[in-house]
Amino acid sequence: MFLEKIKSGESGVLLYGITPPKAGTTPERVAEIAQKTIERLSTLDIDALVVYDVQDESARTKEERPFPFLNALDPLVFASGYLGTLKIPKIIYRPAGKFSTLELSDWLEELHEYNFYPVFVGIPAPDYPVKTSLPEAYRIWSKHQNTSVIGAVTIPERHEVLKDEDVRMLDKMSCGVSYFISQCVFNLDYARQVIEDLAISCNRQQIPPRLSFLPLPPADLLKHCILWSGWVFTYQMN
Repeated sequence: MFLEKIKSGESGVLLYGITPPKAGTTPERVAEIAQKTIERLSTLDIDALVVYDVQDESARTKEERPFPFLNALDPLVFASGYLGTLKIPKIIYRPAGKFSTLELSDWLEELHEYNFYPVFVGIPAPDYPVKTSLPEAYRIWSKHQNTSVIGAVTIPERHEVLKDEDVRMLDKMSCGVSYFISQCVFNLDYARQVIEDLAISCNRQQIPPRLSFLPLPPADLLKHCILWSGWVFTYQMN
């Protein structure tokens, strides 16, 4: 099971990632999309399904978007309301900073009722008003740590610029994070560097490593099998 594999640090864990349908999609169309998703995934030998939260991050860049941003349905609503017959564990993304501590606590209770697993992500822009910090969000989650696991994100491209992604990951590990999912990887050198630097930091501090999932474009899925410094990389398909 996903929970046991993550807790034990077992390799060979395979995730599949999706985004919910766009907000405004009719319930009938949402149900149709969900049914096709269930049919497609029920034949695959995967350990868990990642349901992303879609945020407008246009404030992070001065470049104009090539197309308008469209909000998506809430990932927990989509997973619980439409994917219930898909009997695999589900990982739900949540931007912690957008919500109060009470809202996050209630959300985690609902998540726990469905046996889903959380991944907290940061705010969509540096100047976005933060209601709950990531460390505080992890503290709220900690009441579930005996029966759940929590993941976090890592950004290899950020490490290429700031050279501190390994420090960020260590901080999250100290808050109870058991595994990391990166953004889609288009530069393997960036991904390799952040994992190598993290492995060095873990060895120096004698800290056990954590599983890292590196999403690759489907065309690359069959081309790469990577093992660096004892860290096993498994792939999330989109």
